[in-house]
Amino acid sequence: MYDISRAYGLGYILNILSNCEAIVKDFGYCYSVEVNTKPNLSNVQKLSILIGGDLRWDRVFLTLKRAQREKKERELGDSLTDKHFIKGLLEMFQELTEPRFLSSKSSSGETLLQSLEIGATKGLRELIRLRSYTEGTQVYIPKEDFVLSAIGHLHFTIWRWSDDKAISILLSPGIEGVNIGGIGNLKDLKDKVEGAVGNHSAGVSVTLSNVAINLAKNIYEMKMGEQIFIPNFSSLVYGVMVGAGQQMKPYGGGIYPLDFPYKLIDSSIAGEIFDKWIEVFNKTNRRAGYEDLAISLSEFITCPSFDTFERYLKIHLRHFLTKDIKPSIYEEKILEEIMQYV
Repeated sequence: MYDISRAYGLGYILNILSNCEAIVKDFGYCYSVEVNTKPNLSNVQKLSILIGGDLRWDRVFLTLKRAQREKKERELGDSLTDKHFIKGLLEMFQELTEPRFLSSKSSSGETLLQSLEIGATKGLRELIRLRSYTEGTQVYIPKEDFVLSAIGHLHFTIWRWSDDKAISILLSPGIEGVNIGGIGNLKDLKDKVEGAVGNHSAGVSVTLSNVAINLAKNIYEMKMGEQIFIPNFSSLVYGVMVGAGQQMKPYGGGIYPLDFPYKLIDSSIAGEIFDKWIEVFNKTNRRAGYEDLAISLSEFITCPSFDTFERYLKIHLRHFLTKDIKPSIYEEKILEEIMQYV
């Protein structure tokens, strides 16, 4: 998540400084951020828009106490409007470089927070309990990287919260790239998906499947509208944290594949298929006794096969015949169409 958020943060800064859309692509070994116009440093003051408005600082700096969070907000604002700092930041990323880490925290460095990268958590990176307990070590990063990651998470991470569990989800770009700025841009797309998807009571995997299908539906609608540039995503990258007393602890994380939903986008009736699945997720959320239907559909979307499809359809039919809140029945043409892509 750290690398993706940095790429998106850099893309947003370049979008504002150059006054043209930025394209973020994943080449496997690196992320590239491209703009057609050279960034103009005289526009640095315009970067203050990146920290204005109703932003979820409490999620991005989730592991910090309120006073620490407010301090980081002020420091981030000062850095973004500092022409010398932004000039140095852009110079750092003109050439392909390896990730930079510091041996210790300094005035030019920051701690890589758990909310920015779940894998940075001490308990996940190293043993803190064996024969004796140790507090473990922190990961320290340059301030420039910290600023980019924070901006990326502020504007492009989908946050879902339920009881004591927090889920952060980033839409990972594909090799064809996604656009920051312009028509159908990443931020607008993320806001649409986030507004349509809640945290599903059947679990994290179901929430991720719901995000994936809502994303695919939006991409399909862009394609049907003959939009010139269609954003391309490869996966969802996510982290999960749970409350433990006054602290948030790592619960897990990973990569959710988008291969199957993206294949279905090519179908002429993809919209009908996606609507059917979104209906299932919506009808089963927060309803005891309906979890198996949501989970079976999620399993099929994640690992499409005739076995998982058959298992899902059997549960779907059982709910249709026996439950008070019934999922709508499939038309034959939709079933045949889905099977062509399995």
